[in-house]
Amino acid sequence: MKKTLLIIMALAGLFLSASEAYAYDIVVDNSSGVTIYYSYINDGKELEVSSGDRHYSGTVVIPEEVTYMDKVLKVTSVGNNAFRHCVSLTTVVIPNSVNTIGYSAFEGCGITSMTIPNSVTSIGSHAFLDCLNLTSLTISNSITKINYSTFEGCISLGSVIIPNSVTSIEESAFEECWNLASVTIPNSVTHIGDNAFLGCSNLVSVTIPENVTTINDGAFWCCSKLKTLILPDNLKVIGKHAFAGSIYLTELVIPKNVELINEEAFSALFGLQKITVLATTPPNAYDNTFSNYDVPLYVPEEAINDYQATNPWNKFISEQTTTDAKQIQADVLIQSEGGEISSDGYTYDLQGRRMSEGQPLQRGIYVKDGRKFVVK
Repeated sequence: MKKTLLIIMALAGLFLSASEAYAYDIVVDNSSGVTIYYSYINDGKELEVSSGDRHYSGTVVIPEEVTYMDKVLKVTSVGNNAFRHCVSLTTVVIPNSVNTIGYSAFEGCGITSMTIPNSVTSIGSHAFLDCLNLTSLTISNSITKINYSTFEGCISLGSVIIPNSVTSIEESAFEECWNLASVTIPNSVTHIGDNAFLGCSNLVSVTIPENVTTINDGAFWCCSKLKTLILPDNLKVIGKHAFAGSIYLTELVIPKNVELINEEAFSALFGLQKITVLATTPPNAYDNTFSNYDVPLYVPEEAINDYQATNPWNKFISEQTTTDAKQIQADVLIQSEGGEISSDGYTYDLQGRRMSEGQPLQRGIYVKDGRKFVVK
C-alpha cells in the first residue's frame, strides 16, 4: 500500500510540473490574430507573456497593452520559459513597455534576430541559450549584467556589441558561440566570468577593458583563431585556461601590474613567436602556464636577473632583442628515450593537442612543462 501511495504521489508531481510549465491566466489574440498567453503580475495590475498549451510559431508581436474584460493592462515582462523550445518561432517583437526578460525565456527557440528594447533592464540566465538560428542581436543599453549562459550555444551569432551600461559579463555568457567573429567589450565592464567566451572558435581579436583586474578561468579558452589580444594595464590575475588553445596568437604582451598567471592560462599557443612581460617583479606562474617555452621572452632590463632566477620564466630561449625590454634565456631540453612512454596528462603534441593521461606516445616531438622532448 505504501509503495502504491508513493507511485501515486510521484505521478501527481509529474502532472503538477506539467501544469506549472504551461501556467497562464488569460489568453488574448494580438492585432494580427496570434494567440498570446499571459499571467497576472504586480498584484494583477500588469501582465507578462507566458508559455501556453501550444508552442508559438512564425512571427509574434507582443502588444504594449492588452484589453481583457473591459480592463486595460500593461505588458511589462516576458516570463520565464515563455518561448522556450518554440522551434518554429522566427520573430518576436518586444514592445517598449517590457522591462524584464525571464530565465530561459527564448531558450532553444527558432528566432533569427532580436532587438531588445532599451526599456529592458534585466535579462535572466539562459534567456537565449541554444538559439541556433540567431544571427543578429541588439542588446538594450539599460542592462548592467549579461547573465549566466544568456547567449550560450548561439552558434550562428556573428557579432555582438555590448552596451556601455554593462559592468559584468557572467559565467558562460557567450560560451560556444562558434560563429562569433567580433565582440565589442566596453570600458564599463569590470568582470568577465568563467568560460564567458569559451569555444568562440572564430573570434579573431579581443580588447579587454581597462577596469578589468581579473580574467577568470577559461574566459577565452579554445578561441582558436584569436590573433590580436590587448590586455589592460590594471590587470592583476589571469585565470586557469584563460587563453588556452589560441593557436594563431603570435605575440603576447603581459601588462606591468599582473601578479598571478594561473595554470595552463596560455597553454597550446603554438603559433606564439614572442612574449613581452612588462612587470618589474616576475608574476607568479606555474610550470604549465605555458606549454611552449621555445620562444623569446622580453622583460624590463632592470628585472633580467630576477626573471633568470624565477621558475618558469627561466625556461624561455634566447634571441637578440632590439626592444626596451630585454630577454632572458634558458636551454630547451631535447630528450631521447627508448621504450614505451606514456603521457601524464600534461603532454602536448606540436599541434597543441593535449595527450590523455596514460596514453602511449608514438614517435615524434612533444612538449611537457614547457620543454620539448623526442620519442624515438
